[in-house]
Amino acid sequence: MINTSSVLGTKVRPTAGAYAGSKFAIEALTEALRLELAKTNIGVSCVEPGLVQTDLHREWPVPPAQSLNIPRPLQPEDIARVVRFILEQPDHVRLPRILAVPSDQELLEKQLLVLIVSQIFSKTSKGGDGNLLVIQTGPFAIVDLSSPQWSS
Repeated sequence: MINTSSVLGTKVRPTAGAYAGSKFAIEALTEALRLELAKTNIGVSCVEPGLVQTDLHREWPVPPAQSLNIPRPLQPEDIARVVRFILEQPDHVRLPRILAVPSDQELLEKQLLVLIVSQIFSKTSKGGDGNLLVIQTGPFAIVDLSSPQWSS
C-alpha cells in the first residue's frame, strides 16, 4: 500500500492549514497501518513529494515554482518512479516514508518564509536545475533521478 502525502505532511505553514492537516492525517494513517501490518506480507509506504508541477496552483497569482525559486519542480513521472522504486524492493525491505523534492527546493523553513514574502510582495527570483529523490528511512540517501537507472 502506497499513500501520497506531501512535504507539508511534516511541516505547517501559514495559509496551508487545511492542506497540511489532510496530509498529516495521511501520515498518521499510513504509520498506524504500517505498525498494524508489520508482521504480514503487506508493505505500507508514504510518498512525501515536494513541489510537483500539476494544476493544483494554476489559479495562484504567483505560482510556488516562481515564488520559491524552483525552476524545475518535480513532474508526475518523477513521483511514478519513486512509487516504482518502492514496489521493486525485496519483501523483507520496508520503506515507511520517502521524501522526494526538486534539487532546487531548499529547507522547508526557508521556503516558507520565501513563499509568504513572495505571496505578499509578488517577489520572484531565478535558480538552478535537476531533481533529487531523498529516501528517509533513518539516515538519508540521495539518488539522482536524472540518471539512466531511473529513466522510464
